[in-house]
Amino acid sequence: MNIAKRIIKLRKELLISRKELSKGVVSYARMGNIEAGQFEPTAEILEQLAEKLNVPKMYLTDYRHKDPDLEESLRQLHHYLEQDFEQVHDLIHHIRDHYPYISSIEQEIYYYLLECCYLLKLKQNDRCTQLYETHVRPLINENYTEHLPAYIEALYHYVTALKHYYAKEYMHAYQSYLKQLPLEKSDLKKADVYYNIALTLLPLYDYQNAIKYAKQALNEYTNQAEWVKAARTNNLLGVLHWETSDYIQSESYLLEALDLVDYHELKGIKDRVYHNLGLLYSKKKDYPKAYEFFTLALNLKKRDQVDDIVTTYRMLITLYLEQGEISQAKEVLTEAKIFCQDDTDVHFLQVLEAQILLKEGRNADYEKLMRATFQFFRDNEYLKDIIDIGEELGDYYQRARKYKQACYFYKLSIDAYHQLERKGGNK
Repeated sequence: MNIAKRIIKLRKELLISRKELSKGVVSYARMGNIEAGQFEPTAEILEQLAEKLNVPKMYLTDYRHKDPDLEESLRQLHHYLEQDFEQVHDLIHHIRDHYPYISSIEQEIYYYLLECCYLLKLKQNDRCTQLYETHVRPLINENYTEHLPAYIEALYHYVTALKHYYAKEYMHAYQSYLKQLPLEKSDLKKADVYYNIALTLLPLYDYQNAIKYAKQALNEYTNQAEWVKAARTNNLLGVLHWETSDYIQSESYLLEALDLVDYHELKGIKDRVYHNLGLLYSKKKDYPKAYEFFTLALNLKKRDQVDDIVTTYRMLITLYLEQGEISQAKEVLTEAKIFCQDDTDVHFLQVLEAQILLKEGRNADYEKLMRATFQFFRDNEYLKDIIDIGEELGDYYQRARKYKQACYFYKLSIDAYHQLERKGGNK
């Protein structure tokens, strides 16, 4: 790593030209060579540039020097991100307070990638993008990441994969994980990548390859007695087999996840397993068990104040609607509205509310609410939901012999399908 990109970054932040920066320090041509990485500036030149760039001299002169104490803090931060997330916030603020300038370029990139990872896990995608564009992208050449130290390159691909995943760009996320995989040295780290690949292949509908990767992850987690990760992977395998209509295997993996959770007293997983068992039994038309597990999931989510509680409410309401139990569906819908976290939750519930209105024969109210909800999903580019609701509205208008309206929604549904296909998320 050379100092060139840091100098360019600082100069652009101050909105000064290369000519202005070089004045009184080196010739304009030599400054160009420095910024191109073709000339190694002396300590004296770097000190003069630091003064003009309003940064401490050591920030430019010691760009190769790694601070041992900071290195220990960064490694600890990396560990916390993977194993003890609650500790991350305080350590990040400790590093910020004690190292307003990180002299080592390698350590600076490492720190900002870790902070990007933290923000992504908090689902603060916009803040992550801003941080990345301000502090990471200017310091690396994204076309030649192999010049980075292996552990930083692995983290770079991991962060890139997470960014794509949360942007629903699943094929790009998958490709980034594949680049990360050979860079990881430990079997446990490789297992984490296998799990993430499986999770990414799920919305790509590549279930067989997802199962293959998830099984590789599960084998390593079991060997190393990583029971939280093993339970989580069993849960994922249950979902993947459910998607392939292999309900026997799905049930086996989900119940194994439940056994691990109970035996090892694991936290933060059981509500998801209950929810997925509810989905499985709903698909199998075993409605008593579906009700049982959705109710168990809801009770846990209420107790633990889990953010995605509305997801389970939606499945329970859908179950009631399938059984024609309209009054129970309305009662649960009223309760679910209390737990909405954002506009997305509100509009998902409005789809179910509209379906209740339709069953009550209130067609005009159904149309009004569904069209408003459909527009929300279009505005926010929720492609899968545009497809589903577009098809539902198309079918509705076709039954009503309003063929022009039916064609309009079918076309929007097809357009969304093709858009999803281009992102790599098609069936």
